[in-house]
Amino acid sequence: MKGINGFTLIEVLFTLFIVSIVSVLFIPNMLQVIERQQTKHFFEIFNSDILMIQNKSIGEERNIRIRLRTDHYLMMDERELIVQREYPKHLTYIEGSNNIITFNNTGTMMNPRTFHFRERNKAYLVVFPLGKGRHYIEEM
Repeated sequence: MKGINGFTLIEVLFTLFIVSIVSVLFIPNMLQVIERQQTKHFFEIFNSDILMIQNKSIGEERNIRIRLRTDHYLMMDERELIVQREYPKHLTYIEGSNNIITFNNTGTMMNPRTFHFRERNKAYLVVFPLGKGRHYIEEM
């Protein structure tokens, strides 16, 4: 039988064995990389939202605020909801007694404090120091 090309069963099984070994080694690492990037992206958006409400509050009487929940946060003013943003599935906010971020009309945060977020094996602190200083995020 001339002209028949193909792979033997042994060759196919050997190839599948190699592919399965490689996927067992690299897929869990890829999932961790994806979660890290989602967390990084979330905190970038969160920073932008905080700076936006701080800038909008300067010189205005509008009270724009961020209200944190366990799985999402709401950006709102007195009259309406502006936007609702979900946290990544692996990140949760640990609720405290006061979960509102708001600034007065000079751009100073009212009731500065620290907000705690928890990931599977890490904790993040969003710290608002006293005065007009900018907030920062600490990874624990």
